[in-house]
Amino acid sequence: MKKVLLAIVCMATLGVMAAPISLMVQVVPLKDGAIALTPTPKEPGLYGMRNFTWGPEDQRPCSVFGNARVTDQYRTYKFAFTPQDSGKVRLYVIGGREKSGEADGKATYAMRQIAFKNLCLNGTPVPNADYKDFSDAGRLRIKGFALGKDCRLIEDNTALTATYLSRISLQIPVEAGQRYEIAVDAKLLAE
Repeated sequence: MKKVLLAIVCMATLGVMAAPISLMVQVVPLKDGAIALTPTPKEPGLYGMRNFTWGPEDQRPCSVFGNARVTDQYRTYKFAFTPQDSGKVRLYVIGGREKSGEADGKATYAMRQIAFKNLCLNGTPVPNADYKDFSDAGRLRIKGFALGKDCRLIEDNTALTATYLSRISLQIPVEAGQRYEIAVDAKLLAE
C-alpha cells in the first residue's frame, strides 16, 4: 500500500514539475497605437487570441497574442485577429521556454527550441514561406523575415527554429475589418 501511494505521489509531482512548453503568436502594429486589433477568441480548430493586459493602457488594444501547447510532433496551430484600421503589422512567431528554477526570488527560464514551417495567412503561404531565398554568411538571413540571432534552418532547410528570446517575425499589410487567420506547423525539438 505504501509503495502504491508513493508511486501516485511521485507521478503527481512529475506532472506538476514537467510544465508544458507553449509557442506564442503575437501581432503588433508598426506604429504604436496606430491600428487597433481585435483578437478572435477560441473556436473550433482555432486557438484563442487576446489583447495584452500590461503596458501603457492606450496601447493594450493594439497588440494581440495567442499561446498553444506544443508537442514533439508537427501539428498545425491556428490563430485569428481582425484589425480595426488598415496599415501594416508585425507578426511574431515565438518559441518556448520552461521554468528552470529561481534566483533572487524570481523565476529563471531555459529557452526551448520550437521548429516552425508552413506559415500561412488566410490559407496562403506568406512570401518565402519555404525559406528558399536565404543566406548564411555568418548570420542566417531569410528574405522577408527578421530573425533572432539563435534562429536556424533545419530539416534540409524546410523548417526554422525559434525560442522565446530568439524570434521569427515578418511585416504584413492588413485591411480594416478583414479577419486574418495565421496558421503554422510547429513541434518542440528535443533538448
